[in-house]
Amino acid sequence: MMKLTRLRIEQIRQFRQSLTIDSFSSGLNIFAGPNESGKSTIVRAIRAAFFERYKTQKVTDLLPWGDSSAAPRIELDFEIGGAHFQLRKVFLKSPRCDLDRAGHHFAGEEAEQYLGQLLGFEFAAKGESRAQHWGIPGLLWIEQGSGQEIHQAVAFATDHLRAALQEELGSVASSEGDAVLDTVRDWRAALRTATGKPRGELADSQAACAELGDRLRDLDARIETYRQQVDQLGALQADQNRDDQDKPWDAFDRARVAAETKRAELAERERGLRADRQRLAELETQRTLVQEQLTAVDRRQQALTRRAADEKQAVAERQAAVVDADRLVAQQAELIAIVRTARLGYERCRQQADREAVMQQMATTENELARYSAQLAEADRLYQAQSDLRVEAQSLAVAPSDLDALRRCQQSLRENAIRQEAGATRLAFDLDSGVALTVDGRTLTGKGEQLLVRPVSLVLPKLGRIRIEPGGSDLSQLAEAATGLTAETQRLLQRIGVDSLAEAEQRFVALRRVRQSLQEVERELAQLAPEGRDALAIARSEAQSRLAGLKATLARLSEPPQDEMSAMPGTLAEAQHALDQALSGQAALQAQVQEAISRRAVAEARWEVAQREHAELQGLVADPAEQQRIQTHRQRLVDIQAEIAVLGERVATQQAALDQARPDILDQDIARYRQSAQQARQTFDERRIRIAQLQSALQVAGAQGLEEERAGVQLEHEAAERRFRELERRAQALDLLVRLLEEKRAELTRRLQAPLQRHLDHYLPLLFPGGALAIEEDLSPGDLARPNGASAEHLSYDALSFGAREQLGLVSRLAYADLLKAAGRPTLIILDDALVHSDPSRLVQMKRIIFDAATRHQILLFTCHPADWTDMGVSIRQIEQLRAPG
Repeated sequence: MMKLTRLRIEQIRQFRQSLTIDSFSSGLNIFAGPNESGKSTIVRAIRAAFFERYKTQKVTDLLPWGDSSAAPRIELDFEIGGAHFQLRKVFLKSPRCDLDRAGHHFAGEEAEQYLGQLLGFEFAAKGESRAQHWGIPGLLWIEQGSGQEIHQAVAFATDHLRAALQEELGSVASSEGDAVLDTVRDWRAALRTATGKPRGELADSQAACAELGDRLRDLDARIETYRQQVDQLGALQADQNRDDQDKPWDAFDRARVAAETKRAELAERERGLRADRQRLAELETQRTLVQEQLTAVDRRQQALTRRAADEKQAVAERQAAVVDADRLVAQQAELIAIVRTARLGYERCRQQADREAVMQQMATTENELARYSAQLAEADRLYQAQSDLRVEAQSLAVAPSDLDALRRCQQSLRENAIRQEAGATRLAFDLDSGVALTVDGRTLTGKGEQLLVRPVSLVLPKLGRIRIEPGGSDLSQLAEAATGLTAETQRLLQRIGVDSLAEAEQRFVALRRVRQSLQEVERELAQLAPEGRDALAIARSEAQSRLAGLKATLARLSEPPQDEMSAMPGTLAEAQHALDQALSGQAALQAQVQEAISRRAVAEARWEVAQREHAELQGLVADPAEQQRIQTHRQRLVDIQAEIAVLGERVATQQAALDQARPDILDQDIARYRQSAQQARQTFDERRIRIAQLQSALQVAGAQGLEEERAGVQLEHEAAERRFRELERRAQALDLLVRLLEEKRAELTRRLQAPLQRHLDHYLPLLFPGGALAIEEDLSPGDLARPNGASAEHLSYDALSFGAREQLGLVSRLAYADLLKAAGRPTLIILDDALVHSDPSRLVQMKRIIFDAATRHQILLFTCHPADWTDMGVSIRQIEQLRAPG
């Protein structure tokens, strides 16, 4: 176990002055402070003391802000296995490194190398130290924001962890066994990739076999094509000779000409049918026009009958509308007189109501005026009280800083007196009656005691002098400090204007009481006059102006005579109701009058139109010329219908004959015979070209000697296949050997991991009850299995949430620390805000885990949330309180 006992840093970032931390607990140590208070700076200083070479210039981040000439200095006292160590490092300016161990001194690079071997880490060859050099401390010291990243830290510390786990294992688990396995893997890697695909000579042999196989298949295909082309040429030549003799296209041309002749005959008959159809359509149009003209004659006769009836009805409607309009006009004149009487009554009532309203407003305004006057008087009283209290507060004014300084001086004087009394020389005396001694001019008689804080001379009558110097070396300094404190106390008392601290305290209490009274007065003023005294004065003036205006308005509203008041209809609402009813009746009757007049005008207009239309239509029907046109239309209709009957029969006969002849089929026959002749000629020409191409291709193929070439390729392919099978068998043998070696290695690795798994299982149930965390071959955390209902879910470490990875990362590190401690290796755990992403319930469990680990390891925990860690059973040390004064 490794334990820090003292840390001192100076001229590092915000710690320009020295910061010393001692009295480290051997278990949990909690340091708290807000952001930028220096927690990460302390962690960075510890890392720099161990990891950074003292000669490096890459640590300028340690310099105090704005001071490039400083020399960062770190001092560490720690224990490992009962041995005490002192490490002193200075960077940048006059760099040096010193390490003391039980009387042995190491300096410079020797000290750094000894540290690396002792704690299990390495130094960078040059430049700044990086994570790959940190080894065991890099695994156990968690930087802020990196708690969830564990795989890389484990990878950099794997060798140290394996060394701690190594027991008596077989040769495969030793470095010699690893070399054998690596050699076999290298042999297999020469023939196969990691995924089992061929590579190297095996891949080349496989490719050669495939290439020769492709050549054989290509030659077989070419030979088969040659044979097929010979057969195809014979068949094509036979077909070509037959078509050259028969000429099948001539028969198609003859059939096409015969079909075209029949189609020409049908086309002539179609033209005649179209002419008859066109004439028939013209006759149908003429018949429709004549029928429409005769129908119009019938409609005019019917309209004449309707016009006579309309004229009779219009006369009756006109007479009724005139009578109704006259009646309503008479009623309207009567209602106008009623409305005039109701309006006069309403005006008299409204005038009386206005007078009463003005009197009511006057009463309200008088009340407001009285209230504003009272408030203004009270405000004047409060303003005067406010002014008096402010004067009193000014007279009692005591600066809190002066009072605090006076309190500190009094406290320092009391502490000084206590220290003087503790360190002073006590001179106890018991003199006989009549005997006196003189001490620095003071006469001592009888019995008593004197405290001597400075050198004095004791005069013994008739005997001489004795000089007494007090034994405390700092008593003179305390006396001088007391003199200074006394002077400072008198200065502060004079500045405040009092004779003692008690009087100052009483004066400060009186000042608080006056200020409290002043606040109460100001609150009353805020409630009474939130907008100030001027606003109250303005409100009172406005009330006075409104009252004067209301009085003038009342004077203009004279009271009606008593006889008129007795004739008033009652209240204003009743007068308003009577007037509304009268006006409503007048409006309703007015609408009826307007509607009646409109109906009368409409009836008269309708009567005039009906009379005029009846006369016009009657004259048109009785005209002789119109009668003659009607007779002509009827004769024309008879002639048209007779011609339509004859043409319709002829068109039907011609259409039936055409439908039987099927001219559309004849058109298709013409197209079919033409295309067949063209296709026969095209086929004959294309066959001639294909025959020539096949003859040329066969001549070329016969000259290539395909059969001989295939025999040679067949021999090469058989040799290549034999070589490929040899290499394949070798690769399979190596696969088997690697698998057997790896299975043996895996079995021994499980034995190797068992102690680590045991330490890990000690913590995991507290965080994930029933869960199990696998350990990878490189000793890093693997899949997490945890109950999920009736089954279990398996999640990889990287698939977990950020907070869960942060928690498992810390649990794994604590298990590594237990493993290292069991192996006798030094362990120190540093947690810089390592659990900031944990929810409250998980944080409770993690605190139980940390508390348990702190019984075996020293843990330095830095946090900016001290309230979360008050239940850990240890005191929380605030960074700000650790700073050196000044």
